[in-house]
Amino acid sequence: MPLYSFRLDVPVSLDVVAERLRAVVRERPGFRESLRSFWMRTNPSGPPFLGSVKGNSFHLRRNINHRNSFLPRIHGRIDSVQNGARVRIVMFMHPLVFLFTLFWLGSAGSTAWREFGANSALSYIPLVMFIFGLALSMGGFFAEAAKAKHLLSAALFDSAISTAPQPVVPQTDASLLYSEKSRSRLLEVAVAVCLLFLANSVFKQYTNRLRACPAFAASMAIISKADAATAALGEPIQAGSFVRGIVHQTAEAGYALLSIPVHGPKAKGMLYVVANRFQDR
Repeated sequence: MPLYSFRLDVPVSLDVVAERLRAVVRERPGFRESLRSFWMRTNPSGPPFLGSVKGNSFHLRRNINHRNSFLPRIHGRIDSVQNGARVRIVMFMHPLVFLFTLFWLGSAGSTAWREFGANSALSYIPLVMFIFGLALSMGGFFAEAAKAKHLLSAALFDSAISTAPQPVVPQTDASLLYSEKSRSRLLEVAVAVCLLFLANSVFKQYTNRLRACPAFAASMAIISKADAATAALGEPIQAGSFVRGIVHQTAEAGYALLSIPVHGPKAKGMLYVVANRFQDR
């Protein structure tokens, strides 16, 4: 998982460090505000961080005016030392985003490895997708991590705040079953599930379109009757799930470039198809 950690020694008491952090942090937006910011661009107002500072620990994220799924989650702890306080900070990617990115890079990387060395322009597409995904995720995470470190360092060494107010016991309402914080977490999970469902639907439409092409059925019929293929793979030969390629069809002509994973009782392989059509031929 993308991870970035550091520590800072601040020559003030633990309470003053916590107060300096509270000065640059506001509570996470409520359910309605989160829903509104998801659909429309908003300008962040107030402190540069969202989250909470409770006791000697804090949980934050940057308050930004753009969408960045790779925005670091910031967890920290404040400990007393001989000459003041020591702040330990860890930044990491959201677990759901990390799992999705890992799946994306793993799929693209394994495909690029299988296609390596093929004499086709299409064989470079998985490699380009892998490099793009790696650059997007790492760049989006570490660029924001560097900004967050700069802002936190400036806040923790802000000499304008040198005292801490007396603690006030908050009044809680036990009748509130779901807090705004829990609603915000539920919204994040719901959005992640929707994105995964949307990605799965798009992938299914993509593969179904390739499977519906006449070249797919004709190619599977040819390989199923090929002696060399049945000897190597066994019978029956079946197509796998991850079909890739391009299909272009018009009233007069068309072509298809397909990569079909195939398998049989003995082994598995890849069937590469180049098909051209002119009228009914």
